[in-house]
Amino acid sequence: MFRNSTLWKSNFHISKWVFKFARCDDEEQSNSGPSLVEQANAAILSDKHKIKTPMQFDNLKYLLQQGSIDAYDGFRLIVQKQVNLNTVVVHTYWLGSQATGGQPFYRYRLVLPFDEKVVSVQTDLDFNIEGDVKYPITKNVNSKVNFAFGEQQNQVSMEVETTDDCSATQLQMVKSDESSLSLGYMQSITPALSLGGSGLYSFKSRTLQTAIGGLFTHGDNTVAAQWDNNLRVFYLRRVNPNRVHLTTDLVVDENGATQMSVGAEYTLKQSKLHMSVDSNLLIKSTVETTVAPGVMMQFTAEVCQVKSSYRFGYGIIMG
Repeated sequence: MFRNSTLWKSNFHISKWVFKFARCDDEEQSNSGPSLVEQANAAILSDKHKIKTPMQFDNLKYLLQQGSIDAYDGFRLIVQKQVNLNTVVVHTYWLGSQATGGQPFYRYRLVLPFDEKVVSVQTDLDFNIEGDVKYPITKNVNSKVNFAFGEQQNQVSMEVETTDDCSATQLQMVKSDESSLSLGYMQSITPALSLGGSGLYSFKSRTLQTAIGGLFTHGDNTVAAQWDNNLRVFYLRRVNPNRVHLTTDLVVDENGATQMSVGAEYTLKQSKLHMSVDSNLLIKSTVETTVAPGVMMQFTAEVCQVKSSYRFGYGIIMG
């Protein structure tokens, strides 16, 4: 009896000590603050509700065209090669395309990236030269010079872009036969909503063209709209991010004529399928597939049964 009583008391004291130790350990963990996972989730949630720098108003028009498909005919070959760390050359060749009147087309492009500075120049066989120079002035101020010389056009333009935590401003001066001065501004109103506008003054016609627009993003939904002489509305739904995207857009011109289109984009492991149909029953589709590292093939088609119009093309992109 004595030995059993002593053993029971020893076990009781040990159990009591273990309980106190575990309780103290739990209190230390509870007082140590949130875990790393909880901190990461809180940071992501805080970032979602934070106002960010919006895109430039001039870039809104490219977002509105995101649902359109570049369907071409004939054959296209694009070869890109990095000569060294600061030199990239691109060869572009078109054959049998209605865009060039059925004539072969060749263009050579030279890209010289130097850290954040980029120089890009391209020319065709008729020596129509185009290029641009990008040069950052400060962290929030960037400059860009565009030029084009040849039989088709002679133009030089200069852009200055400034950004801060909640706005983006762009000033552009164009010197050509249609010289102009334009100013664009975009402001983040809330973390999901950005509004802006632009004005373009033509020195030749002495007229002022204005435009207003906005962008709303909430989760996997994006709505963009712009009004100048025409009204354009674009909607993007990311059904499966980086996999399945659905788009629709509406265009109303100054005469009240409307055109609508819907599209879908499917991204697979080695290929991408993009298709659309508009209110004129114009069907477009593009298939891109990677056949080897650095080699991609494209197949495009454009069909309008009402107008008996059919276009088919394929291309190879290397590099």
